[in-house]
Amino acid sequence: MAYRYDDLAPGEVYHLCTRGVNKNTIFKDNTDRQRYLALLIHALPQGPIQSYSIARRLKHAISLTKEGAGLIDLVAYCLMDNHVHLLVRENSNTRCLNGL
Repeated sequence: MAYRYDDLAPGEVYHLCTRGVNKNTIFKDNTDRQRYLALLIHALPQGPIQSYSIARRLKHAISLTKEGAGLIDLVAYCLMDNHVHLLVRENSNTRCLNGL
């Protein structure tokens, strides 16, 4: 599979897509989809991120960050049985480095 390594620009919207190996199912039921969304939302804020399983054990609330407060804003998503589409807006000056 090809990978792109681009400089990301704050304010720009990006389409991210991922799928299961050999187009295999990645979500067997709605519980799988809910866990995926919870993990995604958990990883949005800027700064250090606490382990998802520890946060869950401590019963920390999972909520979307305010617009512009996280590393990215989740604009839209679509969770299919064997793939995921995300539209995200970049909020930070992040650089993807090829080979590093």
